Amino acid sequence: MAVRLFEGRRLIKILFVVLLLVLLFGGGAKMIVAGGAKSLNMADRLLGQGDGARLLIAPGAIGGLDALAAARLGGLERVVHTVIKPPAAWAGSPAEALLDLPRLAEARLFYEGPARAAAAAYPQNANVSATIALAGIGLDRTRVRLIADPAAAGNLHRLEASGRFGTMQVEMAGRPLPDNPKTSAMAALSLARSVLNLEASVAI
Repeated sequence: MAVRLFEGRRLIKILFVVLLLVLLFGGGAKMIVAGGAKSLNMADRLLGQGDGARLLIAPGAIGGLDALAAARLGGLERVVHTVIKPPAAWAGSPAEALLDLPRLAEARLFYEGPARAAAAAYPQNANVSATIALAGIGLDRTRVRLIADPAAAGNLHRLEASGRFGTMQVEMAGRPLPDNPKTSAMAALSLARSVLNLEASVAI
């Protein structure tokens, strides 16, 4: 099965078209998205269909969501998602009104709060936060920290969780996509893996 990786806006347009087909024809169709605020809206609409359609959300730029979802079954108490990106990655977002991004000389924390607000205000940068929230303790209990760092070489995601299962920490530093510094190559690879798993004899 050949998979072509679509980047940036092209990927969003393609997913939107496929979603419309799922909503129109229903059945047992599966929709794979790369996470984020859009996936929350898709989930609400698909759940309202009542026809067995499924929404499969790819992890995107972070790992460890399988462990996080498993830990939820045993009782999660705390989940924190920290996003550290170069100033250029925050261009065009509300961070521009909070920081002088072109002249930033040191790392600055400019948002700390629930995943729901982070995903809504920073849909292209904090979309992974929504996916983490869905896998873990929800949009209002999941805490998000957004940081602009001129020393950051790429897009770093750090997931920390604790509960009755113990503690976990996952950190991934992804290379930004050439045409879209707000996201990383891992997000596209994660989507490809999810597609391949649909037909795989052994899926991990």
